[in-house]
Amino acid sequence: MRRYFECQGVVKEAIKVCTATLYLSDNATLWWRRKCVDMEKGTYNIATWKDFKRELKRQFFPENVIYEARKKLRELKHKSTISDYVKEFTTLTLQIPSFASEDVLFFFVDGLQPWAK
Repeated sequence: MRRYFECQGVVKEAIKVCTATLYLSDNATLWWRRKCVDMEKGTYNIATWKDFKRELKRQFFPENVIYEARKKLRELKHKSTISDYVKEFTTLTLQIPSFASEDVLFFFVDGLQPWAK
């Protein structure tokens, strides 16, 4: 969404929030509907993009996601294609925002099959 806002020149906070809600589905849509009812009552407020992201993460982002991603990364081994390994590795590392680049390289090479190292 951030990239979309940048490309489209969207700067108004209310438009960012409104636009992002168009892409919600399933449980996230239900969550947003509940928040809209609360905002109409005046018991809740999401006025900025930062507020929206914080509340969305609070609702749907597991508290231990970084721990779990690190654990899975430590156990990740190259078993099938390198492409599959790279995809899984990348998915996990994107869940760890403070992952140092030298650690990324170490874990990547460490999980490869000996012939690929």
